[in-house]
Amino acid sequence: MKRFFILLITCLFFISNSFAQEYYELEEIFLDGDSWFSYEDYEEAIPLFLRVLEEDSLNYNVMYKIGFSYLHIPGQKSKSISYLESAIQKTTFNYRNNTYSEKFAPVDALFYLGNAYLVNNRIDEAIDAYSGFQNAITRTKKLANKDIYDTDYITRQFDACRNALHLQYEPVSFIASNLGTPVNTRFNEFNAIVSGDGSTLVFTASLQFYDAIFYSKKDSAGQWNYPINIMGQLGIDDKSATTGLSFNGTELYIYRDDNFDGNIYVSYLKEGIWSGAKKLGENINTKYWESHASLSPDNQKLYFVSNRTDDGYGDLDIYVSNRLTDSTWGVPENLGDIINTRWNENTPFLTPDGKRLFFSSEGHKGMGGYDIFYSEKNIDSWSTPVNIGYPINSTDDDIFFAPNENGSFAYCSQFSNKGFGGQDIYRFQLLDLPGYNNLIVEGVKTMDNEEDRNKKDFSINIINKANQDTIAVLKPDSGIVEYQYQTPLGLNHLIYESLQNDKTGDQFYISKAYDIREIFLSPLVQDVSDDDVQLADTIPEITPENYFYSTNSDDRNIKIKLSLQKGNKLFVNTFYKDNLINSEEFDINKDDFIYEYKPLEGKSIIKFKLVDKNNNVRTEEVSVSYIPKDLIAELNIDEQIISLSENGNKSVKIKLSVEKGSKLFVETFVDNQLINSERFDIKKESFVYELEPKGEKSKLNFKLVDKHNNVKNEEIVISHTPVNKDFAEVLTDISSFNGQEFRTLLGLSEITSSNSAPDLISQIYVKVDSMGLSLEQAQTLIIALAISSTENSNEFISKLYHISEEDLNTVLKSVNSNQADFKNNISVIKHLDQKSETYNYGYFDIISLLEKHLYTSDIPVNVLIANLENILKSDISDLLKNMDASAIDIVSIEDFKTYLENKNIYSKAELDLIFALLEGMLISSKAATEDKISATDRTKVQPDTDVETNKWMILYISIAGILLGLIIIYFNRRRDKANKKSNR
Repeated sequence: MKRFFILLITCLFFISNSFAQEYYELEEIFLDGDSWFSYEDYEEAIPLFLRVLEEDSLNYNVMYKIGFSYLHIPGQKSKSISYLESAIQKTTFNYRNNTYSEKFAPVDALFYLGNAYLVNNRIDEAIDAYSGFQNAITRTKKLANKDIYDTDYITRQFDACRNALHLQYEPVSFIASNLGTPVNTRFNEFNAIVSGDGSTLVFTASLQFYDAIFYSKKDSAGQWNYPINIMGQLGIDDKSATTGLSFNGTELYIYRDDNFDGNIYVSYLKEGIWSGAKKLGENINTKYWESHASLSPDNQKLYFVSNRTDDGYGDLDIYVSNRLTDSTWGVPENLGDIINTRWNENTPFLTPDGKRLFFSSEGHKGMGGYDIFYSEKNIDSWSTPVNIGYPINSTDDDIFFAPNENGSFAYCSQFSNKGFGGQDIYRFQLLDLPGYNNLIVEGVKTMDNEEDRNKKDFSINIINKANQDTIAVLKPDSGIVEYQYQTPLGLNHLIYESLQNDKTGDQFYISKAYDIREIFLSPLVQDVSDDDVQLADTIPEITPENYFYSTNSDDRNIKIKLSLQKGNKLFVNTFYKDNLINSEEFDINKDDFIYEYKPLEGKSIIKFKLVDKNNNVRTEEVSVSYIPKDLIAELNIDEQIISLSENGNKSVKIKLSVEKGSKLFVETFVDNQLINSERFDIKKESFVYELEPKGEKSKLNFKLVDKHNNVKNEEIVISHTPVNKDFAEVLTDISSFNGQEFRTLLGLSEITSSNSAPDLISQIYVKVDSMGLSLEQAQTLIIALAISSTENSNEFISKLYHISEEDLNTVLKSVNSNQADFKNNISVIKHLDQKSETYNYGYFDIISLLEKHLYTSDIPVNVLIANLENILKSDISDLLKNMDASAIDIVSIEDFKTYLENKNIYSKAELDLIFALLEGMLISSKAATEDKISATDRTKVQPDTDVETNKWMILYISIAGILLGLIIIYFNRRRDKANKKSNR
């Protein structure tokens, strides 16, 4: 019995350990997913949450997070419904976020289920879900919920449902044409903007690892040329998107996320090249969020979006600013409460005639999320915004609708199951807006004889009602019913899309109500034989050998064997991606038939229809699946990013596109010697390899082996020369430069109340010491301030010459005599630096001279402080991050300056201040080194002096010890003699 209990306890211990280990593993996966969730990277979060839910199937919190994530991924929002429907089975008001121990979903899940129903056009169910949520928060006794839940927002969702029902009863007419290849690809293309003449297109695309901005021009045939990625020209990273383009197509406005601060940038097209993107001034960009900007047709007004609070009506509002110069804008004006609401307004665009404003809003009479509206321009106001209508607007977010050709056309991105992959760019023709011609769609199919009856296609003509001109001719296949779209409220709309593999790749959507008339001008008369009478009551037989076929080879056709009856007609219709792509007809002369089909990638449906002489019909359907065998390993080098560290070392990050589930082998060679080999298991479709180059030449060999043992090799060679000593010291100063603290220092009352330049500089040095900042960095600022005190280098030279002394005066006398040799103030300081090696002055003397220059200048203190603030505006440490591949060749400060100039990010005035700061760092760093050397010399003398002193001390102590010893001996002898006498 005792052994039994020991065994039982042991088993329980191991089981408990096993459960505990599994719990902690799941908790770790959950927390990883929750981290992605918190940063709104839902595509990364979902696989992790799904793994947790697979093991923990009753975790309603995880169900909620999966549903919420799908709800925020374009193209996948329908997947959210089932998870949120499960999550609402167990909810709590005491929801604890960010912890795996929480198994219940928040009550908010019911609200988000309503959103999921709404964006998927299940409006009645959305109303039920919103009502359930409203009842739940009304019944709770927690008074705090009045503060937690915005009842106006809930009311707005109810209004959206009602508006959606109303707008869907009165759909608007339009034609949307897919721009096709090469503009649209398998990736998401969006934020398309077109010049006034329609010849220039700029848009943003979500590539595999980053968002990029593309530029395209129309060729002589009116087709779009292959788009060019212009991120390198713009000099910006992937957290950017297009927002506006000037009428002539040469002025591009860009939104950029600057570390969670939305800002607007501008770039100019000059001689076919886009300039580096430059941030707009403080009238446009603020500490708040600016998300969009577009120009008026005359280029004199900038319409932009901001959530600044000074004069806003809610969240994002639309503002307008007048141009002051080519690159500056005036104080903006809010467009007012006719356009702006307490909710978000976004993506404003004026039509090329300047009379109509298109924008997206969450706050006007919409169907849910953002809807597109337009407003007419009056003399000094805007008309009440009008919803552009359904089905252009949907119950999901509809945003970025850029008008063209006086508003009769517009460009917008949409998802389509029949598109090229993700979002595609479409060109909309608007047919129901006031002031524009309406179009009608006419399609007549006549079948007046046997020859016409056997035709495989017919035409749908799109005709301008005003002048009867044919705008487009559409040729769908004969089964027109396949192209009929039934709206939920019973109105017929034709949606026709041409095949993706045709010459243009165009796709058309015609949203006009239409009729198809089948006209039989004369009936067909056929002879009836005895054989026909015998077959009249029978159904022809057709039996496929298999109903499902699959292949992974592109080299052979699928052979489909059919057993059927001879003497009949066989009709074969092939469907691919829900499109009819081929129709054929065969006369059957024997009882078996083999149909050959070369499959397209993915799934195809082949419908066989056998018709006998009495028009009896029998149909069968066969499915063909073609999944190509993976024959190519995916490995590409996307980008090199260079960083410079404070010790002067260069770090290279190499971004690779790789195949998930493969193995990557990396070999590193330095000066043709193999120094390192590594292997990585690839778990994502992107990989970053980091290298710190050694020697003059590094070579990396990348070899990727995929799960099918396909191999792909890539090689990259990095030439590298270490930075010189001066630049290495400056790099250390750049990395440690505390610009934020110095900006704080300049705001102190002791600084701002300084009454002279000497008082200002003295206060800076005092405050630097009290705030624990670096004296060397303070000297850097003073040097930069002196260098940038005047743009007139002759004046600068003359002033320094007259206030200098001794050897500095000798050198500056020569400089003063040859002023033409010195192009700017920095070149003067560099000359003083070089001559210090042969003349008797040091770097502290140069700093003192520059301080004296400021002391004796007549520049007001407030101007000096303003100049210091300008010097500190650029976060100089950011200059060393995310540099492009050309940065690998930087060796000196001059190379670094050339690199910054070529980036075209900064204006000349900004570069002058940055270069002055770099020169200040170099001089102050050398001064600090000079001070350390002096201190070292002093410490070398000190030990010698101490040795001499110690020698004398030892001698004195020795002599004193000897004398003390003699005295002791003397007195001891006298005592001994006295004792002897007394004993006698």
